[in-house]
Amino acid sequence: MWIAMSALYLLLNFFLAEYSVTTESKMSATEGMTLNILCRYDKQRYRRHVKYWCKGNHWRTCAITKRSDDPQNGDPGVLIHDDKQGLFRVVLSNLKRGDTNWYWCGIEIEPGIDDMASVFLTVTAGKNRWLITIFKYLVFISQRHFYFIFISISFGVARWRSG
Repeated sequence: MWIAMSALYLLLNFFLAEYSVTTESKMSATEGMTLNILCRYDKQRYRRHVKYWCKGNHWRTCAITKRSDDPQNGDPGVLIHDDKQGLFRVVLSNLKRGDTNWYWCGIEIEPGIDDMASVFLTVTAGKNRWLITIFKYLVFISQRHFYFIFISISFGVARWRSG
């Protein structure tokens, strides 16, 4: 009887669940960049749940690369910061072209099926590495300068590529 009730609970959870994790559907970056990916969730339901980052084509078979409850283990190029207010940020450092893949923002649901949202990340060759390096070092000067530096580098790269 207990097994039947558990199976019924899981089926109802699967078909009636209101999945709330969201993120961008596609993102792109250049080799060597650091990228921030924002994963939004229902703070009332999932504030205390474990958040994770998963790599792979399908949500059932993706490989978890970092968990919020075990930040010291997993991929050292991935960081997760959960603000507990409905947003967790995944920071991917030193991206490579081989990092192009499907990724998943995930929230662990026990018992039940995890709440997940996918993003396809494309990493292109780093033709302008010196600009990216300048960006990395100047970004941390102050929050006010961040926007100025980001805009001037973005437009500089766009003009260079189009000419």
